[in-house]
Amino acid sequence: MNAKEITIKNIEANGFRIGKAVKGKGYELYEAPYHFVYGWGILKDDKKKAFILDKISKSNINNLFVKDIWIAADSKKHFQYESKEQAQSQIKLQELIDKKFEGVSEITIYYAPDKLLGYFPITKYKSDINSQAEMIKNLLKFDKKELYKDELFDYEDEWEYDDDIISFNSNGYIGDYSLVHGSGYMEDRYNCKHIDGRLDNYNEMIVDDFWRMDIEECMKTHFEELDPNDKLCVYHRKGKDWHVGHQYESEQIILTYRDDEGEIYEDEFYALYCKKDKELQEKFVKIIASWRDDIDMKSYIYNELEIGGYDNNYYNDSVVNQTLVELIYEDKNDLAIEIVESLQSWELKTIKEEFAKTYYAIIGKAIKVKDDLTIQITTVPCQFSSKPNAPQIKTYNHLKLIKRLEKRYDYELVKTSISGSLDTVQWAIKQGNEEYHFDICDVIARDIDGTQTLREFIVEVLEALEKRRLEKISQAELFEKASRVFIGIADSIQAGNCEYGTNQFIAKHHIDTSKIGGIRGDVLLEMENSSFTKRAVNHAIIAHGGLAS
Repeated sequence: MNAKEITIKNIEANGFRIGKAVKGKGYELYEAPYHFVYGWGILKDDKKKAFILDKISKSNINNLFVKDIWIAADSKKHFQYESKEQAQSQIKLQELIDKKFEGVSEITIYYAPDKLLGYFPITKYKSDINSQAEMIKNLLKFDKKELYKDELFDYEDEWEYDDDIISFNSNGYIGDYSLVHGSGYMEDRYNCKHIDGRLDNYNEMIVDDFWRMDIEECMKTHFEELDPNDKLCVYHRKGKDWHVGHQYESEQIILTYRDDEGEIYEDEFYALYCKKDKELQEKFVKIIASWRDDIDMKSYIYNELEIGGYDNNYYNDSVVNQTLVELIYEDKNDLAIEIVESLQSWELKTIKEEFAKTYYAIIGKAIKVKDDLTIQITTVPCQFSSKPNAPQIKTYNHLKLIKRLEKRYDYELVKTSISGSLDTVQWAIKQGNEEYHFDICDVIARDIDGTQTLREFIVEVLEALEKRRLEKISQAELFEKASRVFIGIADSIQAGNCEYGTNQFIAKHHIDTSKIGGIRGDVLLEMENSSFTKRAVNHAIIAHGGLAS
């Protein structure tokens, strides 16, 4: 055998069929023929013949050829064919079909795929073992198989203890890591795509429910549907670090070569490779990230509503009035579910703003201001009770009393809207040109839980309005001095702005108060030059010594 013949033999022995030579490109390469159908004892078995004929009728006969055939005549004749070309030149399959395999006792038919995989150079390789091994490596690359360490191994499992490869035990564990998808050998975590599973918002009940509901089994099923051939592997460390990598496959390589003395030898080698699918890998990454974000967002919602294991110290700036929520909802879980189902956008980056809008809209439906200024609040009974209570309507006179005290305290109760705020009508106490906006439901809730009586609220508002009048300075001076100070939530509230309006402003401008403590005064005024922002800036200038010059 010469070098070309050895090369062809090695190519055909390792899964390919060679076509004709094309000048300047190399030889055509096709997938190797594979078994299509086998018929044994069909000489007098019409059912078996019918089965074979039916299967052939559903395929392209031009791709089929007889690999092996026994003809029963006076004596049995046995014919074998090595290739499609040889078989089709010596025996006509169509004639056998037309005669319904008359006189045939046994037949094996192969299918030769005709999709051109590409062109491969054959004549460039020599017959020695090193050149033929290099040819096999290039053949694997041609087949989009990424060879581990770009080498062939002498022994099977020679790579087993390599640090760049991991394999899990039969229970799907290795150390702190749990396997979700894949089997056998796979990429080490340092070569995988990493997803940080740590949450910005952690709620013990939500996280526990996520893992308690056999979520890993659901993950396995979903990933198997997307990747039935196990191209990828997915594993994690305690849900905190997720890794998506590629699965390795091993393959026995039969290599024929000529030694230095001209003798022909045939040896076995082993290849470890993976077929990289970056698109599918990225899809897996997005799926895992979306699961993490779902837990994160649900945790945020349940933390805001103080359901489950939440951090009391972290959520001091929440827009949720717990007393009011408990006044309306018999079970706060019903509100949480309603918010999740009503959010217009389900994205982690906007969850704070979307939650605020949705919360106010849902709470607003339960509250009605009558023409006589009495407030009616409709309760929501527990939705999961076997015998739920009927909704109740409770009436409160707080707004009516504020109206009644107008003359005594020299103010006016007006119905107005905060400019650029969420779509919620607010009430305000007005003195001169100054207005103090408030949420009447907050007033009711504070009165009910004993944190602030109605009289104390009115006094606080009037003091705030008076403070505003005393702190006014000229526009030019304001911007110049504003550039020296930073304004936070506390400055706004201490300046006389209501807490509700401050939270509305934060939501409107997508300000993440967990990441920044304040905004420079002149920047704040450029964002919105209104009485609300000026008031907060004036206070900060006075409180932090900005007026001194």
